[in-house]
Amino acid sequence: MTRLYRLICASVLALAVAVVAPMAAHAVAYQFWGFYQLTNDGEWDFATEGANAAVPEDGAVDGYRFAFSAGDDDERVPRDAPGFDDLCAGTAAADGMKRVGLVLDTGRDVDAPEGETPPEPSARCVVADEDATSQEILVQAVQDIRTDDSGLICGIAGFPEQGCGDEVSEPTPEQLAADEPIEIPIVDGDATEEPSATETSAEPTSEEATAETTDATTEDESTDDATSQESTEDETNAEATATDAEPTPGEADTTQDSDSGIPPWAWAVGVVLLLGILAWAASAARNRRLDAAHDHYLDEFRDDPRDGFSGHGPDDFDRR
Repeated sequence: MTRLYRLICASVLALAVAVVAPMAAHAVAYQFWGFYQLTNDGEWDFATEGANAAVPEDGAVDGYRFAFSAGDDDERVPRDAPGFDDLCAGTAAADGMKRVGLVLDTGRDVDAPEGETPPEPSARCVVADEDATSQEILVQAVQDIRTDDSGLICGIAGFPEQGCGDEVSEPTPEQLAADEPIEIPIVDGDATEEPSATETSAEPTSEEATAETTDATTEDESTDDATSQESTEDETNAEATATDAEPTPGEADTTQDSDSGIPPWAWAVGVVLLLGILAWAASAARNRRLDAAHDHYLDEFRDDPRDGFSGHGPDDFDRR
């Protein structure tokens, strides 16, 4: 019976391994903004400090990448690495200021949360105070970032709209596929101011034209102000409604976890272990019954008077 017991235990162990091993080997990925710094060799290196604590020097290049990562061996750096000279060659240095290159790789379409589209990647040169942190430089460039309580950057320029370092238990093969290099366009910050300067450079040809232009401009500005005010009120109301209607990322995660219940593989493991325990109990009971029957047979053999002796001593054999 010892052999049968070992066979049952081995079968139970094999089934448990067959069920649990695939679940343990299943890849788990995290979706987040990674913060990197360009080395002197032109390679991206994961920052050892958070963006809110790192203080880059003049000539440094900071990089941010939004993507899935399935562990230390799956590091997702920006897919282009323009150097400081490429980014800041046309920007003059100033006393008391520093120039820092900034690369924003918003990721692939498959990296974006469901229902969102990543904005176009971009790179630029930022002129900031000498003691400015990487996070302050980022805010100066994009005007809008979202962080959690620990200072982790959750969103840049409104992307993604929600979530922060969320776990994805079943990433797709496309999301885990290797990156392909791209060319990230360099944005000239001064170029955004040229259209307004061109519009203000036009001069009227007469006093009558000047008056008409002034009146038209006043009417347009009044209309724009009213429209802007209405639009601001609508956006405020919409944001308030969305805030009331949609749960926070933490609440959404809690609800999802409570609804998910016990995963199927846990049930399978429980059933397999239960069957193994029942098989062991049945084997042990059978062994006990066989041992009891054997002992009973020996007792009857010793005490049966028909055998002509009641023991195994020499006197008993002589009497026989």
